[in-house]
Amino acid sequence: MRFRNRRRFNWKRNKDWRPFFLTTIFTIEKNSIVGAVIRDITEPSTQKEQIVKKAKEVIKKNLSTVQKIAFLLGENAAETEVILNSIIESFSNSQNDRRF
Repeated sequence: MRFRNRRRFNWKRNKDWRPFFLTTIFTIEKNSIVGAVIRDITEPSTQKEQIVKKAKEVIKKNLSTVQKIAFLLGENAAETEVILNSIIESFSNSQNDRRF
């Protein structure tokens, strides 16, 4: 593991600075062995990667939601059109029957 931040920051001068780590823990062998991946996300390049990844996830989720909404609106519009056309047809037929 590299600690590049220690060279760039003086820990005594900058007391507010704290490193941030993204930790993923996983089981290798049940009840026996675990593994972990620890990433230092205080690096600007790592932060940029995380932001880009999250932005892509948001775009994908948003697009999926928009597609679902469009599908439902289209389905609803088609059903509404069928119902209104049947109402128009039934009123048109009943008015024609009264004339005769």
